[in-house]
Amino acid sequence: MEMTFDEFVRVVCAIPDRLADPHFRSQHLFVRHRGDFIVDFLGRFETLHEDWHHVSKQVGFECSLPHKNRSDHRNYRDEYTPELAPLVAKRYEHDIEAFGYANEVSSLF
Repeated sequence: MEMTFDEFVRVVCAIPDRLADPHFRSQHLFVRHRGDFIVDFLGRFETLHEDWHHVSKQVGFECSLPHKNRSDHRNYRDEYTPELAPLVAKRYEHDIEAFGYANEVSSLF
């Protein structure tokens, strides 16, 4: 049985992090300890190529990052209804704060 995006979001938002699959567990849990970041660098998908260049240069293995499995799909913002956006914002509020996504999230409302 396939789930709609709406159904999937509602299920994920109802599962607490302690029971969540790592794929949709709050990401700040992987990079913070007692509120402090435990990583030296945190890349962003939005700046993936620039961040990859930075990391590869730091480790002495400079190479380009190919783009594979390219897909054509709608903008993710189009999937968030007025009912879903607040659910996701609440579920991932610590990630939104930790990673500086408040502006992007507010644009969904």
